[in-house]
Amino acid sequence: MARFQKPAGFQSLSPDIADTESIAVAVASATVTIPSGTVAGDVIQVASSTNCYMTFTATATSSDMFLPAATVFYFVVPSGVTSIAAIRDTADGTMSITRMI
Repeated sequence: MARFQKPAGFQSLSPDIADTESIAVAVASATVTIPSGTVAGDVIQVASSTNCYMTFTATATSSDMFLPAATVFYFVVPSGVTSIAAIRDTADGTMSITRMI
C-alpha cells in the first residue's frame, strides 16, 4: 500500500480543545463569544448538530449563511469579530466553535 506523502507547502491545523465554545441553537437567535485567544486571521472550526443559520454579527436570521447539520466548516476570523450568532432551521441543537492551532 502506498504511503501518503504530504504535498510541499501543506499546512495542517489541530483543534485547540481547551478553546471550544458551544451555543444552544434554537428558535431565537443566540450569540456566543469566539473562543478565547482567537484573533482576526485565526481559523475556527464550526459544527452544528442541527441545520441552522449563522453570522458573525449580533443577530442571526434565516437570511444568513446556512450550515447543514453534522458538517464541519472552517472560517478565517474577520477583523473586528468577537462573536457568532446562530438560529435553528427547524429543530433545536448545539453548535460548537473551536479555535484551530
